[in-house]
Amino acid sequence: MSGRPRLSAHRSGRQALLNGSALGWLALALGGVMFGLPQAADAQQAQTSSSDPASATQAGNGIQLNTVTVQGTASAETGAADPVSYVATSGSTATKTDTPLIEVPQSVSVITEKEMNDRGVKDLEDALAYTAGVQSDQWGRDDRYQSFVIRGFDEGTKGVYRDGMSENIGGWFTTSRMEPYGLERVEVFKGSTSTLYGSNEPGGMVNATTKRPTTEPLHEVEVSYGSFNQKEIKSDFSGAVDSKGEWSYRLTSLLRDGDTQEDYSQNNRLYVAPALTWRPNEKAEITFLSDYYKVETTPANGVPEQLIGGIDREAFMGEPGSNFFNTDQKTLGYQASYTLDNGLKISNSARYSHTDVDYETVYQRAYDATTDSMTRTAFVLSGTSDRMSMDTNAQYDWNTAWFKSKLLGGVELRKTHTDESYQTGETTGLNNVSSGSYTYAGTPAITALDTDFDWDVDQTAVALYVQDQIKIDDHWVVTVGGRQDWVKTTVRGNEKVAGSSLDEDLKDQAFTMRGGLSYLFNNGLTPYVSYSESFNPVVFNAANGYGDVRPEPTEGKQYEVGLKYVPTFMDAVFTVAGFDLTQTNVVKTDPNTGVASQIGEVQVQGIELEGRINMWDGWSAVASYTIQDAEITKSLTASEVGTRPDRVADQMASAWLSYAFGSGIAKGLTLGGGVRYTGDTVGYDGNGDKQVYNGYALFDASVNYQLFDGLTWSLTGKNLADKQYVSTCYYGTCYYGDAMTINTSLKYSW
Repeated sequence: MSGRPRLSAHRSGRQALLNGSALGWLALALGGVMFGLPQAADAQQAQTSSSDPASATQAGNGIQLNTVTVQGTASAETGAADPVSYVATSGSTATKTDTPLIEVPQSVSVITEKEMNDRGVKDLEDALAYTAGVQSDQWGRDDRYQSFVIRGFDEGTKGVYRDGMSENIGGWFTTSRMEPYGLERVEVFKGSTSTLYGSNEPGGMVNATTKRPTTEPLHEVEVSYGSFNQKEIKSDFSGAVDSKGEWSYRLTSLLRDGDTQEDYSQNNRLYVAPALTWRPNEKAEITFLSDYYKVETTPANGVPEQLIGGIDREAFMGEPGSNFFNTDQKTLGYQASYTLDNGLKISNSARYSHTDVDYETVYQRAYDATTDSMTRTAFVLSGTSDRMSMDTNAQYDWNTAWFKSKLLGGVELRKTHTDESYQTGETTGLNNVSSGSYTYAGTPAITALDTDFDWDVDQTAVALYVQDQIKIDDHWVVTVGGRQDWVKTTVRGNEKVAGSSLDEDLKDQAFTMRGGLSYLFNNGLTPYVSYSESFNPVVFNAANGYGDVRPEPTEGKQYEVGLKYVPTFMDAVFTVAGFDLTQTNVVKTDPNTGVASQIGEVQVQGIELEGRINMWDGWSAVASYTIQDAEITKSLTASEVGTRPDRVADQMASAWLSYAFGSGIAKGLTLGGGVRYTGDTVGYDGNGDKQVYNGYALFDASVNYQLFDGLTWSLTGKNLADKQYVSTCYYGTCYYGDAMTINTSLKYSW
């Protein structure tokens, strides 16, 4: 048993699973002792013997055992079942403690390693594609950034965390990436999260857990080939270093070479992640985590809105020699903990990362349908960023007969330095665009480049936070918390568009609160209510065209009510959540003037349903449905009030079903299939007016077959109908989504 034991679960499960065997009677007896089950009826059925007269006395025809008292806490270790199950019952993201998800008074979704492997996940957006409340790939085939929307708010560059520490930086373009093959699980914590994690948008956050060393031997090598000439080899090795298992290691690596659906593209990866754990005893543990990640990709290729459907996805309207977005990042960190005998646990995590970005592209500026010609703009950027994060906290657990408290307090420090410089300029346009018979200018023709922006940004954030999870009478769970953040940002540089130098010292602070109440019924149902807050500093005054106006941080508030259900008769988690999110001091930049303003207020209300199930006889499933009403409720521009924010779908739905054959000629075969639906979104046409763009449905599938012990063949496909769809349109430029991709692989494990 794992998590909070239930009487009904034990009564129904003991007969169905144990069914009278000797092992069953032993487990039944232990269960009665540990969980306080009625023992009279069981004692009449049990037939035991003992050769130790001191440990038992004869009672009639049976054996009267001496009283045995066992004390302890039943819990499921976070991530323990992730490699073999779609269902996760505990997590750490929503509380920074190992907590059953059913006790968290906010919606949390966990994408396990098993689910990611079955679906053939290739990037973070792909991992999130079947998650309630999350809209992924909003910019189509744009591999520059991790792009997704949670509950109506763009979180791709702000709400990404790894091992509980932020991946966000203070610049515009120089940001890091995550390789899903290097992850054990992905947790999506929805709603306002600043009480534990500081500055962020109010929609939520994604926290990925890096693969950790194991004491059990793990060896796997996988080779694959797929669409667009994509070749890949990856490996994962782990195990104990010494005979006692105090030291363990892990080495994960990936090498990819390939293209994308567009002409003159690339999709290359090199990932190496060594990790080492030292566990000298049961109380102390430290894990050193490091990785090197080199990504060579290409920017999204926009298509004039007038030509959607008339130009295929592979059409390329940039410049072949100026079409790359290359990232080189290095990361080094550790996570340490020590548990004292009095219930006190001290944890400390730290990470340093360095990222270099080299970016060059030519993109559409304007298309003239009467002449079938396009003017274009060249863009060249070089950027570096350094980021350091440290989080230290203490957790104190204390219990009474009817009251349990899990008190957490900590301090967090973040420091980032970003140096970015970019140039823009004119270049030769294209003629005969619709026919595809245009001629490229060639890289030497891109000569009229001027430095538009050159800046250095330093940001330091310090925070104190406290949280208490109180369980009363094993049913009521009260979660309360608060956090005080201080953020200082220094901006130095020159900004050509505004015609001014950047010389700013900005200071922001905020106190955010969180509170929630849950009730745990014995049948697995848990209703809950919660309130949470968020804030996010608005920095770079002149850079955003504010002039002398000092922007205030954006602020978010969320009210959520929901119901979670963990059945006692099957391995599953079901959730339904209703939320009301409001963000004030929202920033909008006019693409025509480059001037930013805090337009006022955005409200998103919605309902999410999600289920993750490991059913009987090899069936597993993931399903979700989201409906949301997003609206600009206050604005400096009167015509925007009452309209929907751009790139926010009105509804989303998904379902994935897999079946593993356990016997017969098909034993070892697993079949999976799914559908993803994204509803209507709003974008901007070439005149800057809002337009509604139709939703789309995509179909995926996978086949996994264990050829023999240790060797597995896989075949995965996405967008199997090869639907040509538009993911979004932005001021007259539209972006196609991913074309059909097929990938086959062989994995050998020993």
